[in-house]
Amino acid sequence: MNKSIYATVGFIYMLVATIPMVAQTGNWQPGPGAIIQPGPGDLPPGSLRGIITERSSCANSMEALTYQFQFFDDALQGPVSLSATDIPAEVQINFSSSTAEDGDLIELTVSGIDDLAPGFYPLVIRAQDGIGMEDLILTLQITPDPVTELYPLNGEQVEIKNDGHGRILFTYDAISGATNYTIVGDEFGPIDNDLQLERLVDFGPVVPGVRITYRLEAELADSSLISCDRTLTFVAPLPVEWLDFQTRSQETGVLISWRVQQDGRGEQFIIERRKETDTFFSPIARLNDDQQLGIREYQYLDEELEAGCAYFYRVLQQDLDGNRSYSPMRRAVASGVTEESFMLVPNPVFDYAYIYRVGDDDLTHFRLLDLRGRILLQAELQERQTEVSLNGLAAGIYHLQLINDKGEQQHLRLVKR
Repeated sequence: MNKSIYATVGFIYMLVATIPMVAQTGNWQPGPGAIIQPGPGDLPPGSLRGIITERSSCANSMEALTYQFQFFDDALQGPVSLSATDIPAEVQINFSSSTAEDGDLIELTVSGIDDLAPGFYPLVIRAQDGIGMEDLILTLQITPDPVTELYPLNGEQVEIKNDGHGRILFTYDAISGATNYTIVGDEFGPIDNDLQLERLVDFGPVVPGVRITYRLEAELADSSLISCDRTLTFVAPLPVEWLDFQTRSQETGVLISWRVQQDGRGEQFIIERRKETDTFFSPIARLNDDQQLGIREYQYLDEELEAGCAYFYRVLQQDLDGNRSYSPMRRAVASGVTEESFMLVPNPVFDYAYIYRVGDDDLTHFRLLDLRGRILLQAELQERQTEVSLNGLAAGIYHLQLINDKGEQQHLRLVKR
């Protein structure tokens, strides 16, 4: 006969929805919006007891979650051993005690949920006394982030500038229908940014370890859209300065190369990759920092790819003190398809960028636009190389349109420093 078991669950990250459920050994599922609040005498027999309140955690959350449940001598007799089963591979489970006796309150900590895709995940807690066993089934819900292109990335470390100030350039992609954007932080007041897609914020003098939590709010015609919380931490200047980072498709894979200025205190470089259709990056290789002074160059050939798929790459540098720094992000297409017929370099740019034709295309001219859609520059594309002048333009993000004689367009984002 199935046994209903209740437990108390406490979530410590963004709480957006409450859907309590009863866990049992069968396949019971709660109805939409079901809420169960048993009275003191309503608890069914069983050794694991409590009230479960299921709450949603936003995607990319790096915070640990804590659950609590209580064990009583009933169906099982203590002491019992506690374990977790049917747990997603990315998730780590830690009990305050691996055993329990009559009346013990156990705290369960769940971490590593930042790599989980949106959805529902069962967390099965098992108690065994050597004769029988009993399961407590919890459900973790991960909700998607409505704003995916928002930088800095969640968990990113930002170097303190030479003058001791903490300055952050917040950037994000346009959201359809938005009439205003506001950057909101737990440590600072709301920053109204109108329709601009970037904002440089100076937090004044900061010390290593200062943490900032922020989110983006987009005002729509009849509602608003709020991103999941993101956190970043200010760190002391790292022992590496990114000078260049490039990816290049080859017949055997994608060649990743980077050039850095380093001071000899680096430990390793971690190469991370994600498919264009995926949400999260995964590490694919680690290279030791040679801990030499001056300008150094590194390369890695990624051969474990699906032909025809587009990938994004970045490199994480970590020093001997545990500080971290990310390279810029680059896109490459695995061999098996034709890559874009043009290149835009350099990007970011200070004064002049160049459009190079590297294949056959029917493109005829280009336009340079600001974030409000105003055309700042337009001209015909030359046969092999076309210069794009950004002299006199303010630092920020611009859009480059490449257009053919049918009016079809390709879009690139160009950043001026």
